[in-house]
Amino acid sequence: MTNFTKERDIIKKFIGEGPLQKKLEKDQRNLKILSEGDLQSCVYFHLRKFIDKKKEKKKFVEPWYLTNKLPMGKQRKDKIFPDIVIMRMKKKGSVIKPVFLIELKEHSKYNPQSVRSDLQKLAKAFLWRDLEQSYFILAAPDEDIDSKTISQKMEIIRNQVLERNSRRDKIIPIPVNAINTMKGSEYKKWESNYKKLRKPKSLRK
Repeated sequence: MTNFTKERDIIKKFIGEGPLQKKLEKDQRNLKILSEGDLQSCVYFHLRKFIDKKKEKKKFVEPWYLTNKLPMGKQRKDKIFPDIVIMRMKKKGSVIKPVFLIELKEHSKYNPQSVRSDLQKLAKAFLWRDLEQSYFILAAPDEDIDSKTISQKMEIIRNQVLERNSRRDKIIPIPVNAINTMKGSEYKKWESNYKKLRKPKSLRK
């Protein structure tokens, strides 16, 4: 196993197998995710911290880079602007390859139409052969539906939208909804603060 393969699998596990999701749910509970911009900041922060920590401990030797809103595609019709791209620069520094792509959305409730639109956008990314995995992170603090159900609904939409795409399983949906587990007064307090912070009184008409 090469250094690249080993490090790629470590990053893939961090994003797709729970650790990143749990950190984002904690951010959501602490009212740090109030918009898509907040979500992007949190995801970037956790990824940057994770990768830098691995480098400091000499566990990562490959040159990994994080970018925001990187234009991808040569022709205008194929060009997309992924929210976050994790890239690897080959040793000689002459070739840079996108390895992971992350699309982000934040809604106050689960929105299936938004899921459909972003999955169609992600499908274009597989024009790049070196892309290992794409993730669609949806922060939706919905009291009426839990994360597992949101994930199942997102997978159904993915399979419908990308029915003829042989790489559709390379697009992984990750819901962020820590609110469904809140009960009674805890949820009411969170909801009240969430609404106030999303639209401060001084900005209301």
